[in-house]
Amino acid sequence: MKEIGLFLVLACFWNLENYYHPSDDPQTADEDFTPAGSYHWTYSRFNKKRDDIAKTILSIRDYYGSYPALIGFAEVENRQVLRELVEKTPLAALEYEVIHRDSPDRRGIDVGMLYRKADFRPLAVKSIPLKVHLQERDSILATRTILYVKGILYGKDSIHLFINHWPSKRGGGEVANRNRMIASNTLKHYVDSLLFIDKNAKILAMGDLNDGVESEAVSNIDNLINLAKSGAESVGAKGSYKYKESWELIDHLMVSPQMVAGKLKPQMRIFSGKLLVEDSIYLGMKPLRTYSGPRYLGGVSDHLPLLLVYPQGQ
Repeated sequence: MKEIGLFLVLACFWNLENYYHPSDDPQTADEDFTPAGSYHWTYSRFNKKRDDIAKTILSIRDYYGSYPALIGFAEVENRQVLRELVEKTPLAALEYEVIHRDSPDRRGIDVGMLYRKADFRPLAVKSIPLKVHLQERDSILATRTILYVKGILYGKDSIHLFINHWPSKRGGGEVANRNRMIASNTLKHYVDSLLFIDKNAKILAMGDLNDGVESEAVSNIDNLINLAKSGAESVGAKGSYKYKESWELIDHLMVSPQMVAGKLKPQMRIFSGKLLVEDSIYLGMKPLRTYSGPRYLGGVSDHLPLLLVYPQGQ
């Protein structure tokens, strides 16, 4: 992957694929990711993954000229794994801070974010649950919440952030589709409300939506501009996730109209960095993930990061 110019990297989103701490949390079903669990998730393996995440974030500057001001993550277990990332790796020099809220996900998997203190000042944080109406009452889905953060960006602009990890297609059928639509309608409701109050609000929604650009659930977010619709490609990767021989773009960056109103337009990039290996079965390249089934591979994730960048000096 070659240098492609000078950019302001506003944001990054990355599904970290089971970024668990090796200690056992008795409140969640995380036993597989402990030293005694089925994945033999040791402290040395955790430290390697933690350090490789940090190296990848640091390397973004080598390709684009700046570090991300905002970083959204999916599949993080808790605040501790994020604190270790910003305190026990070279990321500490960049003074990133952590925002995290626990969700009702049975496996203890959450979304979270980092922000550079020099670039962003949070004003409000809210964890938005996904509610389903069953048998004349509302029930909260045992899945990841949507993390909402409002803050001041670069000392002047108010921005609203939504970090998502929608329910997966695992198991298929009506329930899986229904749950993703619940997530979609929840996000749409909050974005609609913000734009009703202020049509010029700056909004960024990012996340693993477990669906493609043209899917019903993703298309439902029609009040934001999905940057994935214009396509994005990096060296060796035509999507953020590879299933067998097919690259898919199930991770998304969506912005409000005000975010594209300036002279310099935001662009989406898939950052492959040093995260790819040869795909010996389906040919081409694929992300080097941490595990393949129970077999430890030593990679970081089965997803590639997405970047929201603004061209500079053009």
